[in-house]
Amino acid sequence: MKKEFLEDYKAKEEEQQKIFLKVLHEGKFRKDERYPPKDRLKLNEPYTESMGYEKLWYQILFYGTTIIELHSIEKHDEFEKVHGFGVDDIDRLIDLAKIGKVNFVLGDEPTSYENMDFFEGIFTELQPPKIIPSIPPSSAVPLGSENHKKSI
Repeated sequence: MKKEFLEDYKAKEEEQQKIFLKVLHEGKFRKDERYPPKDRLKLNEPYTESMGYEKLWYQILFYGTTIIELHSIEKHDEFEKVHGFGVDDIDRLIDLAKIGKVNFVLGDEPTSYENMDFFEGIFTELQPPKIIPSIPPSSAVPLGSENHKKSI
């Protein structure tokens, strides 16, 4: 994938995360909301996150949606070891994502996937969100605030 495409992708992801963190910090985040938003990460109950280093195909049988966190690993054998599926399985997983059986999120910065063309279908067809690894405490809704009481 081209650097320019990934830089634009990264900028869009950062803008969405910035908006989310602002809403969260202002205490306007409602209990029925989530990040990534429902229109970007469609989930069928029950859902789970895939277990790294384990075969993915056994995991997806038992859940409505399995969330797959993608890491920018260039070597195919290492990729398969970490993710539990091979690069040659990506097209089949894209088909499963279209019906909500799996969903992808980016575990690394979008620009780190440069020259990994095997991810192109995931980026262009599914546009997976970049996850926020952690939320700093200063961004949280203040405990005891009116908005905190409404959210519980």
